[in-house]
Amino acid sequence: MKYAFLLLFVLATSPHATACSVVIFPPEYEFERSEIVLMARPVAISLRPKEAADLRYTGEFRETVQWEVLLSWKGELKSGDTFTTRRTFDASPCSYEIRLADRNTYLLYGNGSEPYKYFRLIPAQQSSRYMQHLSKRIVQ
Repeated sequence: MKYAFLLLFVLATSPHATACSVVIFPPEYEFERSEIVLMARPVAISLRPKEAADLRYTGEFRETVQWEVLLSWKGELKSGDTFTTRRTFDASPCSYEIRLADRNTYLLYGNGSEPYKYFRLIPAQQSSRYMQHLSKRIVQ
């Protein structure tokens, strides 16, 4: 009984715990629900405030990225086109967004219009499941 009371006390008085989870959708679902499906690389990255360039920065910031399309499977953008994405990162410990700090190639699934705010990035080196699905599709 003493331990049950102690456990109840600890649970009731401790700061709130946060459970984070990320849902990974299958490639088929990502393709169907997206208006654009591309392989692209960032050519310019702008952060506001500029201090957010430090990966230890923990406050809210806005990231604007200009991309070059390498391959396109869906949507109006074609190889060689450029487009812009813009999103805001908050200070949430559960933020799962990929923060761009490099010029690596990414698969990008997105919706909306430019500057795209609703998109999902998958680093090319982690995209084998998605690339296997896309290999059955015609490149535009």
